[in-house]
Amino acid sequence: MSSQILEEHLNSISSILSPGNPTDTESIASILSILRKLELSPLYHAQAWKILADASRNERWREPFGQNGLVAYCASTLSNPRASHEEHIQTLRFIGNCCADNDSNRQIVIERGSLENVGTLITHAELASVSSTVLFNIFNDYEPAQKRSSAKLFKNCLASLQNRTIDSTDNAFNCTCQNLNTILEALDIEYLTTSDGAFLSEAVSFIKYIAEAQDRIEDLDDYLPLLNSCTILLRNARVREEVLDAKLSCIFKIFQYASEQLQSLPLDAGDPVLKATLEGATSELLNALCEMANGASPTSIQEQDMAAWKMLRNWLIVDKEQNLEACFICASLFLGNLAREDAACESLVHEQGIHVPLIERSRGSTDRRILHAAGGCLRNLAVPQNNKDIIAEAGAFQFIVVLLEISVVQELPYLGACITRQLVSGSFSNIQRLLSKVPTNQAQTGPNTAVTYLDALLKASARSDDFAIEAEVARTIAAIFRVLSTVKAPQDDITHARQQVLASVDILSSVRAVVQQDQSQPLCSEGWFILALIAQSSEGAKIVAELMKDEEISGLLEKRVKGIDDASEAEGPSPQSSANKDRENAIVLATSLLQQSRGWDGSSLPETLQERLEQMLREQAVDPTKS
Repeated sequence: MSSQILEEHLNSISSILSPGNPTDTESIASILSILRKLELSPLYHAQAWKILADASRNERWREPFGQNGLVAYCASTLSNPRASHEEHIQTLRFIGNCCADNDSNRQIVIERGSLENVGTLITHAELASVSSTVLFNIFNDYEPAQKRSSAKLFKNCLASLQNRTIDSTDNAFNCTCQNLNTILEALDIEYLTTSDGAFLSEAVSFIKYIAEAQDRIEDLDDYLPLLNSCTILLRNARVREEVLDAKLSCIFKIFQYASEQLQSLPLDAGDPVLKATLEGATSELLNALCEMANGASPTSIQEQDMAAWKMLRNWLIVDKEQNLEACFICASLFLGNLAREDAACESLVHEQGIHVPLIERSRGSTDRRILHAAGGCLRNLAVPQNNKDIIAEAGAFQFIVVLLEISVVQELPYLGACITRQLVSGSFSNIQRLLSKVPTNQAQTGPNTAVTYLDALLKASARSDDFAIEAEVARTIAAIFRVLSTVKAPQDDITHARQQVLASVDILSSVRAVVQQDQSQPLCSEGWFILALIAQSSEGAKIVAELMKDEEISGLLEKRVKGIDDASEAEGPSPQSSANKDRENAIVLATSLLQQSRGWDGSSLPETLQERLEQMLREQAVDPTKS
């Protein structure tokens, strides 16, 4: 075919597509005929497709091109291995333009298998940019195309991303980031991570790429799809395990960078969707890291990725002025999840000393997120007996006071009560610290009122209507009296401590609430045990006797002596083991009150109460005159 004829064919196509010409079937059918004639002349074939690609930028031509076979014909051209570079460029442009916001043309491309062809062409460096844009136009808001995503397509797009220069002014770079996000949202990652070992390594490679490249990505519109892709991958347990074994520091870097981006957004950020997306992705990363901590230990992290361990430490001790609150919170939660076993807790405290920056950074904070995260970590660290004193020495009780004072968030006073119980359990020295005075600058009751840390705990319980706090305070009191009953220490010190505890305002308020409630039978039983324990001393018996003047409380005691459970009174006695336990504690309590009252100078039990106690014991065949 002569060049003159070839030129005439091109002119014919241009004429048909002139502005104002009708988009009739006959005219477009003639274009299809001309294209077939040009197939053996790659140069002119490519020029014809360029004319069509330029025309398809006008929306009015897209539907007719699809309806009259041009899109289908072009799709078959993409798979031609003999097509020239220019033919590929122009046919890709044509497909991309025709699929922009046009679902019918997208469907034609899918049915012709061209999605896979575009995915293959993405791996060609000289075609990567246009192929990425075409793939974006096929995917965008079109679920049938997204469902055709595959591990191979992910691999090809990832390779394209890793091989290209990061340029936020390049639309194709943004399209590549968006495409990877779309593909991962559509893939069955759970299946792929168990059946395709290559996919797992590619997923980790992608995460490493994000960590290394993120600070060179200037546009959040490019960064967010990559961040979302990372969170999608980390929802999978196998991916988390692989990252934990390979490069945990990558996730830390991504979390820190994402947090910095979120922090840098103006308060009146113009795009609320962008901010919400960034917040959601950062939150997901935090959850993923907490999950990963559950499968790790301090030793394993230091052995496999010392960089990650150094980042954790830096997040704890970073200067407040750097405003990395999110990173401090992340470190606190991560380390708190590491602290699952005594060995790990002891290592974190004795070898790493993480409790010191935890307390120092958080006790002066008013950020409830910081307080909650740091408090949760300290609660776990305080479980081993060997940690209790060293944590308290670092100022834990000063931190606890901060938690107790924030009454608008019930979780924080509760957390303060939990940490207190952990610290005093089995530790006489921490009980002494609990009974020391709160510094004036921390006491909320005024400079002239000397209160102890125990007073602060009891006041927090009194202010709250949350039964969980009262229950935890009651358990704390039980822990205190267990220690006072068994500790090997100078008797004067023990007596002084007991007197201080009993002198605290409303020391039995939370215990009263525990024995009166019917939500938890074990907790109720513990309440009676606490009262029996306190009544073992003369001073304690006096306070318990005051409590027994309440008809409701003394009535409950009588029922416990008889082995009756209020919660199931209508159905008869409570289960045997619970009834026996409560009955034993109640009898010990009643006999202790009678015994201790005999030694009181100038005072005794009210006559009606004494008679009632003696009567209930006689009915159970217990001699009230013997102890």
